[in-house]
Amino acid sequence: MPFNTFENLSVHKIKMDPALARRIEEQSNKIQLYEGARPGVYFLSNFSLKNLAARKHHKFELIKTYKGKKIPVRLDFPSQSVFFAPPDSEATQEVLAKAMAQQRNNKKVQVLYWGRVGGNNSHSFTLDRPGGKRRYHWEIPTKVNQTQDIRSLFPNLIRRIKDPNTKVIVSFGSGGIRLFAHPSLMKFFHLLNLRDQIDEVWGCSGGALAGLLFSLDVSPDLIEEEGYNLYNERYSFRLSPSVFQVLFNIIKESVFLSSDEMLKGFMDCQNTIRQLMGKHTKKQRPKIPFFCITYNLKACRNEILTPNKGPWNSYDLPIFQAKAMDAVIASSSIPILYVPKVIMRGKTNHHYVDGATTEELPLQSPYKKWRQDRKSGREKRKKLLVIAVDLFPRIGENKLFSNYLFQRIPFFSFLQLSANFADLVREARILDQKSPLLHDKDVTLWNLQLPMKGTALIDTRSIPEVIVTAQKAFFEQLRQIEKSEKR
Repeated sequence: MPFNTFENLSVHKIKMDPALARRIEEQSNKIQLYEGARPGVYFLSNFSLKNLAARKHHKFELIKTYKGKKIPVRLDFPSQSVFFAPPDSEATQEVLAKAMAQQRNNKKVQVLYWGRVGGNNSHSFTLDRPGGKRRYHWEIPTKVNQTQDIRSLFPNLIRRIKDPNTKVIVSFGSGGIRLFAHPSLMKFFHLLNLRDQIDEVWGCSGGALAGLLFSLDVSPDLIEEEGYNLYNERYSFRLSPSVFQVLFNIIKESVFLSSDEMLKGFMDCQNTIRQLMGKHTKKQRPKIPFFCITYNLKACRNEILTPNKGPWNSYDLPIFQAKAMDAVIASSSIPILYVPKVIMRGKTNHHYVDGATTEELPLQSPYKKWRQDRKSGREKRKKLLVIAVDLFPRIGENKLFSNYLFQRIPFFSFLQLSANFADLVREARILDQKSPLLHDKDVTLWNLQLPMKGTALIDTRSIPEVIVTAQKAFFEQLRQIEKSEKR
C-alpha cells in the first residue's frame, strides 16, 4: 500500500438511530459500525456499507464519504513484518473507519500496523473485515508515536526507481519450486507504490511463472497462497517423478540412446501448470510487458517468447509472440524431467525446453534488447536498472543424491561429480552474463540472492522454508542496496 494515499480506499460517515445500530451489530457479523463523538453518527467501511445497504428495511443517512488522501488518518508501518504479511484493502478500510470514529478536534489519527505476529505492547488489537478471521495487529496510540515508518528506510531506492531517465526491468530467475521466493520482492514494490515504475518483467522457468503473474497484477499474497496449497497437497497433481521412475528412466536411457527417447522426459507438466496458473491468467493480458527465456531444441538456441504484440521482426534477437500460457510452459519444461513444449509457428512445430539451459537468470537478453531499443530510437531513456533475483538451485545439493537407492546405482559417483561440475559451469556462466551490465556505465544491476542449500527443484516440502528465507534475506539485501545508493 502506498504512503498514506489510501488509493481506491474509502470510509463512510452515516447517521442512524443508536438503538437500530445496536440491533444490527447483534444480528449480523457482516456489518461493523464505529460510533463517533456525536451520538447516532457512525463510521464504516465499504464492506459494511454494502451489507448495510442490502438490508433495505434499515434506514440510515449517508452524510459523507472520505476517499483516498481525504481520509484523515496516518497509517504507519513500524515493523518490517509488513513486507511479509501486509494487510489487505478490506482490513485496512476497517481500521481506518475505527480510527476515524476516534478523531477529535479535526486532527489526524495515527494507526500503527504491527503485522500478524502482534504488537509491542498491550494496546494493540486484532481487526479484520467483519466476519474475517485473519489476525492483523493494529494500534491507535493516544499520542502520536514517532516510530520510524519502515517505508522511510528506502528513500534512495525509491528515488532511483522513479528516475524518469531510467528504464526499470525486473528479472526473475529460475529455480523450480523456489519461484515462491519471488513474491517477497513483489511485496516490496507494492508496499512502496513502485509497481507502476516497472517497465518490463522477464522470467525464466519458475521465474517465468512468477513473472507472468506479477505482470498480470496478481497479488503476491495469492502467489504465496498457491505455494502453501502445493505444500498442503490441495492439488491432485505431482510435480516430480518418483525415485523409481528416475531409476527406471536412467536404466532405459542407458540402453536406448536415441534422441527421441531422450526428448520424452519423465512427466508432462503442461496440465500441472495450467491447473496452477489458469484461474489467475484466464482472459487477462499482462499489464506490464512480459518476456520469458526458452530454449529451442531444433534451432539449438535461446529464444524469447512474449504474449505482447510488437515489432519483433525488427530485432536481431529471436523474439516471438506466443500465448502467455504456452510461453511459460515452454520456459518451465525442465529437460529430462519434463517433456518439451511444442508450439506451432507458421507451419512449423518448435520444441522448447527450460530456458535455464543457457540463461537461467535473464540478464543478457533484456540488456541486448535495451541496447537495440536505444540504437533504433524506440527507447529514449539513457539509463537501465535491472533488479534481478538469482535463486541458483545447486544440482549437486539435490536430495536425490542422498537417497539410498540412488546411491546404489553403479555410476552414482560419476553422476554426483557431473552435477557438481554443472553447478560450477552454471555459476561461471551467470558471472559471464553479468559482466557486460557491470561494465556499462549506463546500467545498474541490483542482484538479490536466495541463501538456501539443499533444496530440490521440485520438492514441495521446502516451500515454507523458501518463503520465510526469502522474506528475511531480501529485506536485508535491499537495505544493503539502499546504503550503496546513497549520494
